[in-house]
Amino acid sequence: MLLLRLVKKTTAADANRHLIALQRISDRNGGNRAAPDAERPNSPGYDASVDYVVGRLRQAGFVVRTPTFSYEVEVEDAASLTVGGRASGSRR
Repeated sequence: MLLLRLVKKTTAADANRHLIALQRISDRNGGNRAAPDAERPNSPGYDASVDYVVGRLRQAGFVVRTPTFSYEVEVEDAASLTVGGRASGSRR
């Protein structure tokens, strides 16, 4: 089974190397690798992350597709917290 073969061939050092690469992508893009949404219709960090993962998978011999899809994003405009009868609020 492919999953078991991948687990046997993967080490913590391998995973760490990719985490470092993804962190560098984030650092080069203002700390952001999130998918585009209403607030960020363009997300170069996300695009660079996809390019990185697709590139590694193709190098490993995988056939990769990156279909587009839509999704709902829930945005919280305000929040409040009450502790011991005292309220504390936050606004964007």
